[in-house]
Amino acid sequence: MKKRVFVAINFPEDIKNSVVEIIKKLESLEPDAKWINPRNAHITLAFLGSISQEEIARITAILKLLAKNQEKFDLSLENIGFFPSLNMPRIIWLGAGENLNLLNLENNLKKQLEMNDFKTDNRLFTPHLTIGKAKREIKNIQKIINLSKKISLRKFLVTSIDVMESELRESGAEHKILFKVNLKNS
Repeated sequence: MKKRVFVAINFPEDIKNSVVEIIKKLESLEPDAKWINPRNAHITLAFLGSISQEEIARITAILKLLAKNQEKFDLSLENIGFFPSLNMPRIIWLGAGENLNLLNLENNLKKQLEMNDFKTDNRLFTPHLTIGKAKREIKNIQKIINLSKKISLRKFLVTSIDVMESELRESGAEHKILFKVNLKNS
């Protein structure tokens, strides 16, 4: 049986709790948006789509090899952004900025997946946590941007990368960790 799979960095509970507080503030500005369930908070490194159990095992093996050379690193969420653009915002996200360790990890993962015949997304990697999706045009962009200047989430140590399953349900996607792969010296 195939599963919808992606590779991600998950957040510690205190960061998820901070995301809850940010979402509460944003809900008052954009009550019509659909906000994420913070327990699903993650940064996607690679979305692999619907794949078999054998392919999941291959991906896990790739991650184990990759993790042997990837030191644990600090990461923080620093700003609010919008996809596809500020002029046409539909998705609201918290960005991880220009973290070289994270960018290198994603780049190396993408190369390894492609070398092993897995299809990857060709879009430029923008490390982010999606927190909301607008049903229609976002009205209070400037207020949201002003709020982002007040965001200060603590740095946290990334010690693992996870192979995740995404199950689509009426209430939204539910994510669960299939395999956790520890980074070097973790």
